[in-house]
Amino acid sequence: AAARDSAPQVFDRDESILVEQARALSARVFPRALAHWRRLADPDGALAEADRAFARRRLHISATWGGMVRLDGDLDPESGSVVMCALGSLAEPAALEPGDDRTPQQRRADALVEICRRHLDTSERPRAGGERPHLVVTVDLDTLAGPGEGLLDLETGPITLAALRRLACDATVTPIVTGSDGQPVAAGPNRRVIPPGLRRVLHWRDQHCTHPGCQVPARWCDAHHIVHWAHGG
Repeated sequence: AAARDSAPQVFDRDESILVEQARALSARVFPRALAHWRRLADPDGALAEADRAFARRRLHISATWGGMVRLDGDLDPESGSVVMCALGSLAEPAALEPGDDRTPQQRRADALVEICRRHLDTSERPRAGGERPHLVVTVDLDTLAGPGEGLLDLETGPITLAALRRLACDATVTPIVTGSDGQPVAAGPNRRVIPPGLRRVLHWRDQHCTHPGCQVPARWCDAHHIVHWAHGG
């Protein structure tokens, strides 16, 4: 119906051919054939439609009441191809070790997070408020270093103490002293848990990720302690 509206006279001439293609071709192939017909039948209209598709690009992301973060959006063909290619480079079976038991949906989700993490690890990030983009987690030292488990709240939802201790192994720590009323009274200097010199040694020694079967370059990896930094590692 949309094709007929774009070029009624040409459609009347070709309708029987298009109907036969709709019957014979798969649901994935037929839209491509129809798009090709529309480009031939109305070249100017096809160009205008491509411009309208680009203008409709959007991405919505927000935390949900269920403790997850929801993504929803539409991309124009060029942008979508770039994103699919990038995700596929990390999520397709050929890029994985044989024992990987994640679902395709989980692999794509993990790939998107990894791509964003690599961006945040580069030195070319734009600054906001004088600082490069970063994740902020506020926790008291006793909770971080203690033996217990539990949850802490991020802006987007809860995070486990185990995950927080893992993050703290390669982080910048800012000590803040608070008074009895919980208000800050002093703050110490920022300090990298993994200083640059040690990071260079890790790069030289390991060259890539040390997880069995993973060959991700060292520059894309987080440094980690065998014993969590929060536990004195």
